[in-house]
Amino acid sequence: MMTPDFYLKAIKRIDNIDKDKLAEWVSSLCDHQKKTAELLDAIHEGVLVIDSQLQVTYLNLPAQRILGIQSETPQDRTLDHLIFDQNLKQRLKSIIHENNEVFDEPFQLLMPRHQYLRISILCLKRLKGSYVVSLLPETHHDERLKERYQQEHLAAIVTLASGVAHEIGNPLNSINIHLQLIAKQLGLIPARYAKTIKESIEVVSEETDRLDQIVKNFLRATRRKPIQFEKGNLQDILKDVLRLLEPEFKQQHIKLKSIFDHKLEPFLMDEERLNQVFLNIIKNSIQAMPNGGTLRITVKKNQALCRISIEDTGHGMDRKALDKIFDAYYTTKEEGSGLGLVIAYQIIREHHGRIEVQSQLNKGTAFHIYLPIQKEKLPLPSPQPTQKRNEQFI
Repeated sequence: MMTPDFYLKAIKRIDNIDKDKLAEWVSSLCDHQKKTAELLDAIHEGVLVIDSQLQVTYLNLPAQRILGIQSETPQDRTLDHLIFDQNLKQRLKSIIHENNEVFDEPFQLLMPRHQYLRISILCLKRLKGSYVVSLLPETHHDERLKERYQQEHLAAIVTLASGVAHEIGNPLNSINIHLQLIAKQLGLIPARYAKTIKESIEVVSEETDRLDQIVKNFLRATRRKPIQFEKGNLQDILKDVLRLLEPEFKQQHIKLKSIFDHKLEPFLMDEERLNQVFLNIIKNSIQAMPNGGTLRITVKKNQALCRISIEDTGHGMDRKALDKIFDAYYTTKEEGSGLGLVIAYQIIREHHGRIEVQSQLNKGTAFHIYLPIQKEKLPLPSPQPTQKRNEQFI
């Protein structure tokens, strides 16, 4: 421990140092600090230093760009003020609170704009309680490649299946026509045989109609128009879906609890596609509660993000089923196509959002959808010259 005597001796020694030499050292130190700052600003990686009080004591220009910090020297340098993405904020707080370190952890950032990062957090031994945080944007993310594969795989399956469904539709029409022709000829057959044949024809006709309806529904679900972003009211879409499904709620004795956020204003979306998302997820919830239960719908605005939660008290899923829930043609239902949730997932991704699922066997399932709130169609930015340090970054 440094005593008062140590400080007195240090001061006496400083007094003996040549003033010109001291000025040279200070100038050299400032020059070194400036070069270090320029070097950290030139790299692709965002760097922050956070102390034990969750104050950001340093951040470079790439960190400002990644986090959407517009002022180079913000007055409020707390973690809560500087970082808009709630998941990133909570992750950093959790690691610092638990005095942990992480290296190269994948992270999906939603705010201020959607991007994939690799996060590293290390404790600075010489600065007790301080952490250096590295935010590395990813240009070739494994998850993105996997998602691209899933999209291509789904597109190929849907294209193939649509072709097969179309080919099935043609012979179905022929079967129906020939059944009608056979029915007209029943008068030529003895009555004791005609009744049995008529009953068989009716069964075949009903099953053919059912199969034809399945094919039509499938084709309707897989024919997708280009996405059209227009200003829409998300809560009105949800209310329309709930009104449509109200008879099914009553039939299966399901209690509906809904909480909407009056602060949420219209924003850019494809209303028809989001209607399909909510319809698919809520119908899944209804089918998971054949003996009744409770369905809770919650909409919450959080800065530039909208969260929609759809929670049921149904039979839930085990880990194996949960891992496959967004796989094409995976279903646990006898008459399910296995495409409803896959299509819902793709639509949310097209909106640059995220969908998460939590489930417990015999307790229920919760879908959480996160959508960025964008109110204007922004033009593509034109190329800009390299920005200087005193410019703002959005």
